[in-house]
Amino acid sequence: MKTAAHGILEQNGFTENLRRVFSRKREHYSHYADNQCCKNLDEVGFGLTAFSSLVDRFGLNTQDWGDYYSKIEAGRLPVNRGLVRTPEDQARWATILPLKNRDIYKPRFEEVTGRPFDGVFRAKFDRLKAWNLVEETDTVMKLTPLGAFFATR
Repeated sequence: MKTAAHGILEQNGFTENLRRVFSRKREHYSHYADNQCCKNLDEVGFGLTAFSSLVDRFGLNTQDWGDYYSKIEAGRLPVNRGLVRTPEDQARWATILPLKNRDIYKPRFEEVTGRPFDGVFRAKFDRLKAWNLVEETDTVMKLTPLGAFFATR
């Protein structure tokens, strides 16, 4: 069904901008999703269930209007859960989100993790390359079409 949907969308003038996200014009895509999922930029979410990601922290706002406004009125953030990512969590976050949604830009990975990309998960990526699921250049690691098919089940 997924393959058929891709074919139908492409035959009708749609382009896949982020995995699973199509638009008729390439420039009509979610800059928010691109910034958060592909570039790993810091973002602060406002509103119910919005999430924020700042450096190595993640927070999710409450899902209840009353709780949301009472926290704001009390001078607190309306966050009901979050975490501080460990260096390993940070490396996973900087790998999975960009890879699943577009590509990993290796210099950006190093900026957000403080570690060179080639020193992290190398054995796993070598296996994925052997199975034709990823391909890479000096600056980019990306899913092959086969890898993209399986990554987005």
